[in-house]
Amino acid sequence: MGLSATPEKAFEIDPVLIIHHQKECRKGPLKIIGHYHSHPNGQAEPSIHDHAQNYDEALIWVIVSVTKKGVQETNAFATDDGQLAHMVIPVT
Repeated sequence: MGLSATPEKAFEIDPVLIIHHQKECRKGPLKIIGHYHSHPNGQAEPSIHDHAQNYDEALIWVIVSVTKKGVQETNAFATDDGQLAHMVIPVT
């Protein structure tokens, strides 16, 4: 469920929901390795809000740039020295 006061500009996941799913995954065999979201009419780069929400340095962030024409770009990021840094994920 989205918690953002401005859902047309930002999306925020309920922290209680995040904790619930983390606990469920610890039971096995699933593991949360990251998450993805889109930036409608924006860049596939972390926003200031994304950097502020980087609560787990082990997670991979995938950000998709979407316009009326469709997906424009997809990038992945991992935490490096406390900041989200671009990473390359080979697809085979």
